[in-house]
Amino acid sequence: MVFADYLLEHDSPLGELISLQLQRARTGDAITEHELELVTTHGRRLLDPATVWLSTWVLERGFLHSATPIERGIPLEAAHHPLWSTVERLALLDGDAHPVLDNPHLRSLRTLHLGDQVAAKLAMRTAPLPCRALSGTRPHVGLGIERPEAFDHRGAFDRVRELSLVGWSLDGAPGMRGFLDRRLFKQLDYLDLTFSTVGQGVLAPWRAWFDASLLTTLSVQLPFGRPQQFAHVEIDQAGNTAVVQLDAPSGDQITELAARIVELAGPRTRLEVEDVRDSNHCAERQVELITALRSSFTEVVIASGPVHPRVP
Repeated sequence: MVFADYLLEHDSPLGELISLQLQRARTGDAITEHELELVTTHGRRLLDPATVWLSTWVLERGFLHSATPIERGIPLEAAHHPLWSTVERLALLDGDAHPVLDNPHLRSLRTLHLGDQVAAKLAMRTAPLPCRALSGTRPHVGLGIERPEAFDHRGAFDRVRELSLVGWSLDGAPGMRGFLDRRLFKQLDYLDLTFSTVGQGVLAPWRAWFDASLLTTLSVQLPFGRPQQFAHVEIDQAGNTAVVQLDAPSGDQITELAARIVELAGPRTRLEVEDVRDSNHCAERQVELITALRSSFTEVVIASGPVHPRVP
């Protein structure tokens, strides 16, 4: 805020952008056309010299927050620039391990989005990366298990405590349960599973495994509706509450979705329902799902005010 005031006194558009984004972070309001104009007009200039080496980027508080660098060819001057010091989310396309990961300024990195190929290559490194969470490169898609060597890393993922993974049936092919004994799973606090489809009876074994594990939190991305939407369901070891979070109004397959939520929640009798689009109107937007869930939980609490996605 002090920096924004200083910049405003010197007629810098970055000062106004920082102020607007700080205010929006506090209130949870939607982005305005004026803020978009500031980002479009001045954003790339603010990100020099790395601008031309980014395929996507997001500014928060006026600084680089999320970025996808191009796959190859980025010079060390740009890859090791101090502007990467504020990056919290970094997405890497499949290819070689990226030079940005060796940037000594990359201390704020929390979530690394990557594919199986890059994950397997990074797992060979012994120096720990600064990230706390690993996930896939696309929304609602976690890492796969096609390259299991990534989960027996040599030290690269020592600081990782949250993992988003493509879900599977624990009662499926032999060896699937043994996969969970690999090194990375033993250090996790939070495991997020993403299912493209999930039938009856798939989630109960995962809940039983979680209840016997040392993990703090298990979450599941459940698909439903047409076009496909996702509900995020989260349970903790401590407490009697399950949380369901949606980013779109409930569509068809509500009865099936409610059944999967109940299956994952197990003996938990309290449910919190959140809407990342507009929790102030969650009760009206999600009325069909809430009605379906009230018969299965002793208490259903509807969130109000700004909420943020819980996925790593």
